[in-house]
Amino acid sequence: MAFFKNLFKNKDEKKGGAPAPAHEGGAPAPAKVTRDDFEDIEVLGKGSFAKVVLVRKKATNEYYAMKVIDKKTVLEHKRHRDAFIERDVMKRLPHPYLLRLYNTFQSEHKLFFVVDYMPGGDLDKYLNSLPNKALDYRTTQLYAMQVFLALRYLHENGVIYRDLKPENILMSREGHCILADFGLSKDFGGEVDSMVAASFVGSPFYVAPDVLKQRPYTEAIDYWSFGVLLFRMLYGRPPFSGRTMKEVFDAIVTKEVHFPTSYIVPGDEQARDLILRLLTKDPLHRINAEGVANHPYWTGLDPQKVMAREVLPANWKPLPTAEEHAKTVVHAYAAGTADPKATAGVSATEVTHTAPGAAAPLPAHQQAAFDKFSTAT
Repeated sequence: MAFFKNLFKNKDEKKGGAPAPAHEGGAPAPAKVTRDDFEDIEVLGKGSFAKVVLVRKKATNEYYAMKVIDKKTVLEHKRHRDAFIERDVMKRLPHPYLLRLYNTFQSEHKLFFVVDYMPGGDLDKYLNSLPNKALDYRTTQLYAMQVFLALRYLHENGVIYRDLKPENILMSREGHCILADFGLSKDFGGEVDSMVAASFVGSPFYVAPDVLKQRPYTEAIDYWSFGVLLFRMLYGRPPFSGRTMKEVFDAIVTKEVHFPTSYIVPGDEQARDLILRLLTKDPLHRINAEGVANHPYWTGLDPQKVMAREVLPANWKPLPTAEEHAKTVVHAYAAGTADPKATAGVSATEVTHTAPGAAAPLPAHQQAAFDKFSTAT
């Protein structure tokens, strides 16, 4: 697969961003925006530390997703640095398959990320909606290449992702896979020759044995997780399981990979070979980026066209635009046929403009933790 080579830089080349797609509406948002520059439409989802709201920029009529984080919550969990890591990675590294950041800003109690709107939800939700919870072979191949292109770009620019899983892959309107959630990443600032970390991070089922053994590790852990993801997309389940997390972790460290016998994927020999090379316990013998790029699994798929987003998943039906969706939501709220608090227990405006319940002003030393958070790309 020699044509992969043109997509990647040598380590000695100057680092820089690849062209990234525009958000729905066109040009990037200008600097020095605040939450009052946006109209809140709908709460899209919530996680452990954040809620996400669909918003419209009043001045341009452009739509974005706004990720909102409660300062006090991340301080209490000692996760406030994650917001800076996520901001820095997204700001520094635009790529067609990395979620694009336009602005970050803050209020007294909250942090805000303005990013591309991804109407398809996450890959985990999509997989669970499918028969056998698995993709067809060609769609798996396409999505795997999209994720690989994003991972390799991160690695070439000094970032170990460290939390690859379907929940962190968002689906665009056209059905493309977009990597998101960079808070657990290790950013070496472009120093690609010294990418060694030791923190215990990752997600059950996808974490590498290198991490579980609590040894220093490299970007090889991302290729282990990539192997788990490829197995999950193709066969409908992760390769290692157990009744408890301890059993799952023990299986990751000690068990060999066994492919399902009850669910057959025709012509999957090359996929199986790549998975086995990715799920090699010893990171020194695990297949690396060059090996993945040159593997015959990719036969029939043109990386240049994938990079340009010219290859579409065969079974994906394009979703409504953000504007079309917003009109439907606003009409439903006005007619009383939808509850604006259904997704997260609060409305979109409460997420963006209301202080957390019984919130007192943050002490100066806590506010200082978020100095210089606000920025524009």
